[in-house]
Amino acid sequence: MSKIAGTIITIEDYLSPNSKEININDGKPDAHTIVFNENRKYEIPLFQREIRWSSDNVKRLLSDLNSGSKFLGNIILSINSNNYEIIDGQQRTTIILLIIYCIKKLHGQSIEVFDTCELINQSFTELKAYIDKECDISKFNEIERAKIIESDKYKQRDRIKELIDTLLKEDILKKRRKAEGLLTNLKKSEVNIIVSQADTEATSIQYFLDVNLKGVKLDTEDIFKGYLFSKDTSQEIRFLWQNNKQVVHDLNSYSHSKYKLKSECYPLMKFYEHYFQCELEKNEDYRDKKIT
Repeated sequence: MSKIAGTIITIEDYLSPNSKEININDGKPDAHTIVFNENRKYEIPLFQREIRWSSDNVKRLLSDLNSGSKFLGNIILSINSNNYEIIDGQQRTTIILLIIYCIKKLHGQSIEVFDTCELINQSFTELKAYIDKECDISKFNEIERAKIIESDKYKQRDRIKELIDTLLKEDILKKRRKAEGLLTNLKKSEVNIIVSQADTEATSIQYFLDVNLKGVKLDTEDIFKGYLFSKDTSQEIRFLWQNNKQVVHDLNSYSHSKYKLKSECYPLMKFYEHYFQCELEKNEDYRDKKIT
C-alpha cells in the first residue's frame, strides 16, 4: 500500500484538463505527490459496469447540488505513465460530465463552463460521437451507425439517451440563473481522490475492495469482479470479461424482446452460477449439489 495516496479535491480540479500537482503531507518525511498531467484522459476500463444510474438518481443529484456544494464520495484511480484508469467512481464521473454537457447545450456561451478532460469508455468507445449528435442514431450515416452500435459493448445507448433527456427537461438546468448556480456548486463540490501509482492497477482494485467491503453493500458482480482483477488484469482476462458481458446483454435483449421479460432477467452472476453448476454436474462427486 506504500504507493497509495489520497486527498480531497474539488470537481473542477479533478475534471479540468489543466496540470496540477497535489502534495500530501501525511506526517511523514516522504510526503506523497499526486500528479495530474495537462490534457490527461480518464479511461473507464472494459471490466467496469455499464451505466446504471436512473433518471431518479440524476434528479436527486441535481436537487442536492441546487442547494449547495456537496461531498461526492471516493474516486479511485490507477495512474501509470499518462494512463488514468477509473477503478471506482466511473458512474459519478460520467453523470457529472453529462450535466456539464447539458448546461453547454442549453445555454451555449451565456454561461461560462470550464473545459473538461476527455473520458474514454472502453465499453462504449464511440460514446462522445453518440452524445455529440444528441443520442439520435438516425443522424449517423450507415457506416457511422454501424460503428456506434458495434462500439456499444454493453448496450448503454438507451440509458445514456434517457439520462440526457431527463437532464435537458429539468427546470434547474433549463433556467439560466439556476443552471449557473448549480454549476458553481458543482465546481466547488469535492471528491476524495485515492490514487495508486504502482506498476499495476491490481493495487487500486484491491484498495477498491478494502474501501467498499467495510460496511457498504456491494452486489455479487462487484465483489467477483474486484477479486478477479486484483489477481489478473491481463488483456486476455479483460477480453473474456467483455465477451461474457456481451453474451449476457445479448441474451437479455433477446429474452426481453421475445418474451417481454424484465431487462435484467438473467444477470451475469447467474450466468456464471449456471455455468459452474453444469461443469460440476459432469463430476459424480459434485452432482446434485447446490451452489450457494
